[in-house]
Amino acid sequence: MYLSEQFLDKVGSDFSMESIRQAVRICSREFLNRYREMDWERDARALFFYEENGEVRPTAQFWELMDFWEVFREFSSLFAGEKGEEMELLHTVRKIDQMYHCLLNGSIVKRLGEEGRNRLLELCRDMEKAGEDRTVRIFFRGSRGMGLVYEMQEDREKERQIGQLALQNRLAEAMETGGMALAYAGAEKENRGVKQEEAGRAHSGNARGYVLKKGDWSPCSAEELSQMQEEFSGEDWMARFRGELRGL
Repeated sequence: MYLSEQFLDKVGSDFSMESIRQAVRICSREFLNRYREMDWERDARALFFYEENGEVRPTAQFWELMDFWEVFREFSSLFAGEKGEEMELLHTVRKIDQMYHCLLNGSIVKRLGEEGRNRLLELCRDMEKAGEDRTVRIFFRGSRGMGLVYEMQEDREKERQIGQLALQNRLAEAMETGGMALAYAGAEKENRGVKQEEAGRAHSGNARGYVLKKGDWSPCSAEELSQMQEEFSGEDWMARFRGELRGL
């Protein structure tokens, strides 16, 4: 059975901690039994990815893991810091997602060429200037308005590196397809309890906006930045970040 379907089937309507833990344990056993004989160091890339015209493409096995994560992630905080059989599948999801961003970044860098790669890195560095010693959050404007896609943090260095690759991949895509982005400095570390609206008023001068198109980027106009900030204001973005984009 597909892992996400199996998880929902085993949890049923209970949603107790024990039923969730048992469902994850069953899914983990199912996953490990399928690939028990596999050499992960040697075979993981071939199982979860393939190349087509020089581009990295995820396989059906990759999407099965990601679909499982989509139905499970709202419960992930219940397993923070835990060890055990049920964690094997969760760690695998994380490792494969990291592998995907690394492989995708390699393809993107090759496609952009040296000049395009340098412009991409310049954009990332420019976004970091919005924060100095504060957390910087990156938003993209899409069909549903502003959406938080990444949070730059100084700590958790290993995870930050993967997060930066994911951000580079998203920025490179937007540079090719067109879009707008906002880098916004949140409250300073010692003031993380401050409400988002108050933090926005305190640090609105540190917001930086960008127009992304035709493989390049440029700072947006003052009017465009004001429009994006207006969309940004009034939303509890940290609640959305923790609830919708929570990592393992």
